[in-house]
Amino acid sequence: MESNMASDKKRDDIRRTTRIIQIDEMLRGGAFVGMDELVFKFGVNKRTVERDFERLRDEMNACKAQAEEVVKAELIYD
Repeated sequence: MESNMASDKKRDDIRRTTRIIQIDEMLRGGAFVGMDELVFKFGVNKRTVERDFERLRDEMNACKAQAEEVVKAELIYD
């Protein structure tokens, strides 16, 4: 039973990651993507798409913070 739950969670994680990557690629490609379009494309509800955007935002903010730390370290130690 636990292995089924673990494999279901892993599958859900993969689906979420795939959606987020596709959304990111659409946005980077300059496409305007509306909520209804994403709900239809991925076959999920609005709240799921909202969570995907929240996750994408959080990941981008984390990357930005890491880049800022690298720049600060370079400025201090170079």
